Amino acid sequence: MGTCLTARRGTALLLLCLGLASAGCSYAPVNELKLFRESVVATNVAATPVIDEVSATEKRQQRTIIANQERRSRTILPFDPAQARYFSDISDGPAASVFRRGHQVLDRLSDVLLALATGKGSADEAEAIGGLATEAGALLNVIGVGIAVGPAFETLKPALTELSKDLGRAEASRVIAQVEAAHLVKNLVSALVSATPKMFVTLTGEAERRANSAGAPAEAMTQLLDRSTKVRVVLSNYVVLLRQTNDAWDEAVRAAEAKSSTANFGALTERIAEVKAAALATRQAFANLNASR
Repeated sequence: MGTCLTARRGTALLLLCLGLASAGCSYAPVNELKLFRESVVATNVAATPVIDEVSATEKRQQRTIIANQERRSRTILPFDPAQARYFSDISDGPAASVFRRGHQVLDRLSDVLLALATGKGSADEAEAIGGLATEAGALLNVIGVGIAVGPAFETLKPALTELSKDLGRAEASRVIAQVEAAHLVKNLVSALVSATPKMFVTLTGEAERRANSAGAPAEAMTQLLDRSTKVRVVLSNYVVLLRQTNDAWDEAVRAAEAKSSTANFGALTERIAEVKAAALATRQAFANLNASR
């Protein structure tokens, strides 16, 4: 209890200091951007083990398919560079790569906006925005593997490229307006949310195949039902976190448009604590998912 209280006081103090730092210049919604940044960080931390699991699972599934084909044909299949991501031990599987890059873009965007609002040099932020445009382009290159979320990422590259041209002379509020006009955060969050059904299929597919295979023991169906229930909890928590991130962004947009904070200072502090608690719950649900494997 004491640790939690200390953490909240520390968060409140940091928010207050950031707010005072911005008071002497044109208005920037520092506190709201802090909430947005904390929301993104919490969501990304919670998402990391889930994406790790998706990557490991999709690799294992594809490797099993190839191994079964070779076993049945008694022939070694030729090496296919197009499937390198499934067999490499130094990279994510194709679907996980798209999901992780989406989170990386969101992370960099939140970091750059907070840095800009708190008065850091614009050169670094301009370079970072340029990196976001490059990252968005890399996302589009990966879409060729047939990931269903591809269309939602299409708006990223031109919008981020435009931001990179203007950031060196833009105030934080102006950049926020550009990001909002391009629907960057909304589209990115929507893309990641729309990916969760594919994640669900990937994370339950092996258990489903075991349960439906010829001669499967009765407990295989019980295991499938248990795993699907737990995966549902993990992904539901993940979706809630993503939507909280979008809500935090909306708070920053409203504050920038109003040129003043639109939310109670204490309420913002509480929201940060809630986001962190939700991220912890998601990590715990994921640990519970694999504990019974």
